[in-house]
Amino acid sequence: AGYVQGQVTLWDRLTLVGGGRVDDHSRFGDHSTGQASAAYVLRSTGTTLRAGYGTAFRAPSMNQLFRPGSGNPNLRPERSRSVEAGVEQALWEKQFHISATYFHTRFTDLIDFGPPPSFQSLNIDRAQAEGVELLAEIRPIKGLLFRGGYTFTEAIDSNTQQPLRRRPKHLGSASATYEFDKQYSVSVSGLFVGRRFDTDPVAFGRAENGGYAKFDLAAAATLAERWGPVSAVRLTAKIENLLDKQYDEALGFPALGLTYLVGIEANF
Repeated sequence: AGYVQGQVTLWDRLTLVGGGRVDDHSRFGDHSTGQASAAYVLRSTGTTLRAGYGTAFRAPSMNQLFRPGSGNPNLRPERSRSVEAGVEQALWEKQFHISATYFHTRFTDLIDFGPPPSFQSLNIDRAQAEGVELLAEIRPIKGLLFRGGYTFTEAIDSNTQQPLRRRPKHLGSASATYEFDKQYSVSVSGLFVGRRFDTDPVAFGRAENGGYAKFDLAAAATLAERWGPVSAVRLTAKIENLLDKQYDEALGFPALGLTYLVGIEANF
């Protein structure tokens, strides 16, 4: 694959971005995709208006094509077209940001898994996803950052008008991060996933997977700076699923419970 992208800013308020990509796939041939977007700043209010359009191509994976029992060598590549438009506002000397974005994507030959018991990969001729994303970010004091987001998505099979599997209508997130002495940070985050349709792993029929909320706690400390070729060494620690919530991201596949992670991160 090869791609090219260009960006230009005019009058210190209008930014234009455009790009193109060509994929040469040994099984599916050449496919060209592109993307264009624009952002315009209203100086009187500090409001940013954004819009974009893009196309995409995705070839089936090796498993989707050839996995024993569920692979389908007759799969077609997935293609999509997307449009989005949004607005962003900065307030309180840029300490508070809010944004809203509308998006609409149309899929052709969307790659999914088929009915039980084989769950063989298949193409959905036409599908679409449409929705709104809301984001907010505030820095009430130095070092403290709050972020929150909510996404509403209506994703359907255009032929049957049924919701697409494993795509929640409602998805939210929230986090608080505090950094101090430029060396230490601690954060708590939450993920909120609404109900979504799936396939029952026992009865093999269409079923609903319940929503869940998951919370994580993380901390990091800088141990050293400018140590030989290393610009920084950080110790990281994280507790995932802090409340030991039991849930299935996909029905029949339970997620991990309370999980501890400790690591070292080095930047060169």
